[in-house]
Amino acid sequence: MATPTKQAAVSTVISGEAVVPFILTTRPDGYLPDMTGFDYQSLGTLEGGWHSLCPIRAGRDLALGEVIHAFKVRPADGEMLTFEYTAVKGALTADLWPAAFATFLQQNAQAQGLSAGGWTADGQLATSGCADLRLWCRNGYRAFSTAPFAGNLVQALACNDQYTAIEGQTLCLQVRDLKTQHLYENHFFTAPAKEWALALCKQINLDSKLLRGGVLEEKTCQVAPAAQGNAFWVAQGSELCVTLNEAEWWTGQDVDGGLALDADKAVQVWAYDAFSHRLLDSFSWTPSKTQCAAGKWLTAFGAALNKSGLGGWLQVGNKEKPASSTAASLWQRGEAIRVFSSLPGRDNWVEGPALASAWKAETDVALVTVRHPYSRVLLGQAVFKPDQLKDQSAWETALAEFIEKQGWPQLRAWRQAADGAADSAAAGTGDWRLWSPRFAGLLVELDNLGDVASYQDSMLDSRRLPIDTSAKAAGSSTSSLESRTALDFTKYLSHGALVVERCKGETVFVLSDAARARGYRVLNVRRCNDLNVISRFAPANMGIQFITASAFALGRGSKSAFYVDFDYPDHEAGGAEFEVGYLGYLDDNFLWPRGTAISFKAPAAPPAYTPNNHLCEDYGNTCGSEVFDTGGESETGVDPRTGLFHAHYPIATLQGLRGRGPVCDLTLHYSPLRGNEAGLGDGWPEQAVEGCGKTKKTLVTKRRPGQTVGA
Repeated sequence: MATPTKQAAVSTVISGEAVVPFILTTRPDGYLPDMTGFDYQSLGTLEGGWHSLCPIRAGRDLALGEVIHAFKVRPADGEMLTFEYTAVKGALTADLWPAAFATFLQQNAQAQGLSAGGWTADGQLATSGCADLRLWCRNGYRAFSTAPFAGNLVQALACNDQYTAIEGQTLCLQVRDLKTQHLYENHFFTAPAKEWALALCKQINLDSKLLRGGVLEEKTCQVAPAAQGNAFWVAQGSELCVTLNEAEWWTGQDVDGGLALDADKAVQVWAYDAFSHRLLDSFSWTPSKTQCAAGKWLTAFGAALNKSGLGGWLQVGNKEKPASSTAASLWQRGEAIRVFSSLPGRDNWVEGPALASAWKAETDVALVTVRHPYSRVLLGQAVFKPDQLKDQSAWETALAEFIEKQGWPQLRAWRQAADGAADSAAAGTGDWRLWSPRFAGLLVELDNLGDVASYQDSMLDSRRLPIDTSAKAAGSSTSSLESRTALDFTKYLSHGALVVERCKGETVFVLSDAARARGYRVLNVRRCNDLNVISRFAPANMGIQFITASAFALGRGSKSAFYVDFDYPDHEAGGAEFEVGYLGYLDDNFLWPRGTAISFKAPAAPPAYTPNNHLCEDYGNTCGSEVFDTGGESETGVDPRTGLFHAHYPIATLQGLRGRGPVCDLTLHYSPLRGNEAGLGDGWPEQAVEGCGKTKKTLVTKRRPGQTVGA
């Protein structure tokens, strides 16, 4: 790595305005990408289900050995999982590789919440025999892939052809999460004498997993670097942002080589992304015994650091201010990067909480917690349990030794010297404190958890943050279907009920395409307690999670039975049996491992309803009982002929202009006798509903006014 030099005017100036190396886009104003197929699909509940936003299609053949990536991102902090598929012989053509790519994801990524598949005619979510392959991921995450098809490539940034880079100048291109600014890729680029954009795109295409650089040929779906018009392309739905700027060096801090180093202790330097706790690179150097003395170690340390991988972010000294044996400046570059070290020096260590702040008695338990300053990701946590300590001084000393044994490289427990600086040798008698390197910005907490005799691990639950729970869940995976109990279903039409034996995740039902085309909709799902279907000793603890017009979901539990009510057009009554939908299983690690077809035959329509008494049963005048309309009944009360309550709710009276034409009374009439002979009628007349041509149906029989479904 060349020693950094100060660069003067590195931008070309045209018409008095500084030109930057990027423009927002080469597309015309108002251009929007093609989002055909990028519709939202979901399975299961919001908390435990899966969803899909991105299709998997082929815009061209793959080259042998070409790599396609799939990504799963946790939106809370931008943490990303990456899966690589390499094109193999026998699956290179456009009609073969999408299925091979989807199969790879099913086998290698499904246990980590990412999968692929499309719906087959028999209700399976498979990688072959389906018309539309899609990328699926667990709810609470997002997924995208670099599958090469035109709709999947959108511009994130473009090169400015008006910008002229100076030969040897360094540019920095970064790829970050749009919302959390989590850094995924950082590329330093040294500009050549000519055609810097062409050279940059070639480097990006070699080094980047997320970007393609160059000009897009939409017919062949190829992105190739060109002399002009280059841009950077990301996957649609990826929510990535790209920045391109000049990378200059600036002084970060001064190093005092006149201080001695501790023998056999390594000096460490770290470069972290400022917004996430992603370690970009680190450096460790252990001095020899002869190099530990003051004025002996700085030159060797600087030479080793400048040649290391961290030298791209940090350099010791430059041509204007070269390092000496006793003093040097640390020069760093890069956007939103935290660089810090364990170098000695008064200004290099920031004091944290005093150990005494967590002390109340010599038998108290202390909790030490270290978190990232921005994302609050848990970096370290330990519980100190004292053992027969005689006083506060012994308790603090034991706690300091306990923290040092944790091996946290960016946290130290040292005494405070008389001048307020850190006493790494612990030779003094100052207060014990926690210390972290300057610019690390760590959040360090000390808590008292009470007496050791009453301590329980459950006390930590109240101190966990949501990010701790989601990170733990994201790291869990299961590699076998044996982790759950298989689904077992009885014959669906047996007693007209659906029986689920047991489920550890979610049981999901979706209507078939044929049922939707014929006008079927899910109307209701009800628990079945019929002893002919399910034993009275069965623990019916499986809950109904949600119901929509085209799906419903059942939660975890053991053997339970349910009735499902469908709404369908009247002409479907008495038709032939067909597959009305499919049942499948979901959990954290499995997406629809097998689907079960559900058959249904709409029962014959019941005989048409004819009122027995037009005078008392039909205040709504739906069956031609004009007698009550002319009788003037408009006051709410009890009918003396029947002893039953009736109600009348006036709304408005319509009449022609200037009082001409008949009077149209819009009063609503309530009758307890409408629709049956038991005094428990369905009440207010629903002329609009009666005229729509649809009635409510159940698996067992047609719903009639006042009748209990499934009885």
